[in-house]
Amino acid sequence: LSTGTFRMLRGDEGTLLYERRDDDERLIVALNLGSEARRLPLPADAEVADVLASTHALRTLDGTLAPDEGLILRVEDR
Repeated sequence: LSTGTFRMLRGDEGTLLYERRDDDERLIVALNLGSEARRLPLPADAEVADVLASTHALRTLDGTLAPDEGLILRVEDR
């Protein structure tokens, strides 16, 4: 998370999303800073390959961030 390019991504109110991309790895960090579930918007050219870390028990992604949840996702280009 400390090397490569950094790009802020658009998210719903109360969320913070950014992408780190290196030569062979693309990660998205998604944070829900609020107490309500929020939509997890991903770039149109990204597909989740793996959940690397979560502040909640690992779960099946359903397109949302749980309240106060943080995720680190490994994504692949579509």
